[in-house]
Amino acid sequence: MCSGGFRDGFQEKVLEALKEERGNPFAVPVKLLKAVMEKGEDGLGYKMYKNTLSDLNLVNQNHLFGIRGEWLQDEGCRNFCRRFYGCIDQKFYPVREEIVPYFVEMAMVLGTKALALYYKNGADREQILEVLEKEMSILETGVCKQPENPC
Repeated sequence: MCSGGFRDGFQEKVLEALKEERGNPFAVPVKLLKAVMEKGEDGLGYKMYKNTLSDLNLVNQNHLFGIRGEWLQDEGCRNFCRRFYGCIDQKFYPVREEIVPYFVEMAMVLGTKALALYYKNGADREQILEVLEKEMSILETGVCKQPENPC
């Protein structure tokens, strides 16, 4: 799941984006999606969509994203998650290392959904980015900590 040329290159892009966003893990999916949208059909994001995501469904996404625990069992995945954790600015984003694999997986699912909406359904670019930003905000602060939902 976590090894191979494409995945290795993508992981490096994720870590680079995390550093560029000064250790904010919640900004990375939006940054990467914007980059994919700017490249259009000539970019790697579109190729990824065409080759992998266009046939994505609830059953085969489990294998693609490692939902069956691969994030915790595969050494390559654990190494990526350790590196990702090491790039997070703990002063502003105090996350525990053991939750990083779960966060990475959730961010991948949300980012992939946004990518599929953009390419498959032709949804509005700004609306997709706005929704992904809101989803990342909810991941960051939690459902009950949202100002509009004071549980």
